Order: sequence, then C-alpha cells, then structure tokens
Amino acid sequence: MLVGNLRTDDITAYTGDSVLLPCSCTDPHAKPESFIWQKYNTRRQTWDMITSESEQYSNRVQMGTAHSPGNLSLLISHLTEEDEGDYRCYMNQWNYKDIRLAIK
Repeated sequence: MLVGNLRTDDITAYTGDSVLLPCSCTDPHAKPESFIWQKYNTRRQTWDMITSESEQYSNRVQMGTAHSPGNLSLLISHLTEEDEGDYRCYMNQWNYKDIRLAIK
C-alpha cells in the first residue's frame, strides 16, 4: 500500500529548482515488485512513463533510494515550465498516488 493512496497532493516549485515528489509504501521495509512514475500528457490525453532515458528528463530525475526500498519518491532537478502537470506514482490499478505540480 502507498501512503496517501488514491489522494492528490498539490506541490508548488520554482523554475530552475529541484522538487521531491513524495511516494512511499506504508511499510517502509516493503520491497515493491515494481513501480513506475507517469506524467499526464494533456496533448495526447495519455499517461507517459517517466524514465531517466526519456529526452525530457535526461539526467534530471532520480527515483527511489537503494537504502530504503519502500521510498519510491521522484526527484526532479533543473525544473522547467514543461514539468508542470499531473504525476502518478503507480504500483497497480488500485494502488497509486497522484501529485499535481505547479511551476512558478
């Protein structure tokens, strides 16, 4: 289970800064089999997967931490206006957390 499951958190950050989008398991020692981060694409109306290989996030994202497997948080650095939007930490159909990120 995720902390804040099925709830939307609102976060505001500033261009050029870094932001941590929080996502963690209710059991900090849990080792989820898999999880992904997605961002809602308003043009295509689809959820796009976020990876460090994707062009928009190249060398700007870090997911989770090795020393705390239940911490699935997403760190985005060097924020741009394009980073604004809806994000989802997704484990499965019934277990996800939404975050709305505003950039100023």
